[in-house]
Amino acid sequence: MVSKGELDRAMELCDNTAAVESSMLKKGIARIGRPFDEINVSMENAAVHELSKLEKNVGFIATTSGAAPMLGFFGTVIGMIQVFNEIASSPGQAEVKDLADGIFTAMGTTAVGLAVGIPTYLMYNYLTLKTGAVTEKLQKIASNFMDLINKPS
Repeated sequence: MVSKGELDRAMELCDNTAAVESSMLKKGIARIGRPFDEINVSMENAAVHELSKLEKNVGFIATTSGAAPMLGFFGTVIGMIQVFNEIASSPGQAEVKDLADGIFTAMGTTAVGLAVGIPTYLMYNYLTLKTGAVTEKLQKIASNFMDLINKPS
């Protein structure tokens, strides 16, 4: 549409398309006829804005993936303190059943920490890869658009 000079139709298509690249291209189309650098900067700003929306909660996922195993390890330490406290406070030899609560706490918190940490770590890496792919796609689309509007007649 842009190459045919149908800028209004191209803008309408961008408005009706729910894609990251649509808002970036709309900024570029709206500035056709202005200096090349102005178009480029406008499109870059739109891309940065769209990417920041994609990355909005990725930090929370990263924090969760790192903190969950540490919290599990913290529970392991608490459980082992319980075990050693039971051993130290026993008048004779500590019974296994008396140690079981501390061991249960230690193993349970470790398992929960890993059960939360591993999937969130995988999700974080997946989202990071997807965001990188979107970034690459936006750069390619912007480059192609700039080549299109800068093509000698």
